[in-house]
Amino acid sequence: MGKNLTIDYTKEYASLQILPTKPILSSYDAEWNSISLEYHQHYAHEAPEHYPEQHIIVVHHKNLIEVERQLDGHFHNEYVQKGDIVLSPANIPHKARWKRKAEFTLLIIEPCSAHCL
Repeated sequence: MGKNLTIDYTKEYASLQILPTKPILSSYDAEWNSISLEYHQHYAHEAPEHYPEQHIIVVHHKNLIEVERQLDGHFHNEYVQKGDIVLSPANIPHKARWKRKAEFTLLIIEPCSAHCL
């Protein structure tokens, strides 16, 4: 794992490469185009450094939890609470660690390519 771990969220259960269990809910079977959702609940965990191929918006559902994140080599110690969002741009190295139960939804958005212009 590490610098070469690329996550393609268009693949079913791709998040299992960095999270300990599959999502509780997923829009994978809905076959939406360019966007998907996953709902997760996980106890203390450290997600290894990875490169998501899609943009990720994380919506938190628990009251105050400390998350240690590293995004593009920059360390952030964050306190997030219910309703807070965190952004992880596509193709930027990211890793995270939390020490308590976390509940969150991943909104996964395909980056715009030449066809979007």
